[in-house]
Amino acid sequence: MMASFTNQRYQKVLIDRSFSPMAASAGQISPLTVQRLSRGTADQLYLALRLAICRLTLPQDNPPPVVLDDALVAFDDSRMARVLDYLLLEAKNRQIILFSCHTREAEYLRGKDGVNIVRL
Repeated sequence: MMASFTNQRYQKVLIDRSFSPMAASAGQISPLTVQRLSRGTADQLYLALRLAICRLTLPQDNPPPVVLDDALVAFDDSRMARVLDYLLLEAKNRQIILFSCHTREAEYLRGKDGVNIVRL
């Protein structure tokens, strides 16, 4: 998941004993803490961690929806596109509800199979 979010730059998400998340690239000896990542990459790390926890803890036979509220707000357009592409794949197995205060997510997703855009 983190690899697809970061265009293969970071391959792993790790959590230390104090539950602090870190990201590591392939072959990297020591992972990077959130403080050493850019804000966009740190937000990708947190999103990957939340989605992994959902995958590990929620039932897979009848999965409940995942609700994300402004989860992509700190992402540039290329990060946003990679994450939305991942969420489209994930939406084949469970409903994803994405709230956003921006229109760029809706513009990117408009016309994609299985996507319903509702403006509130």
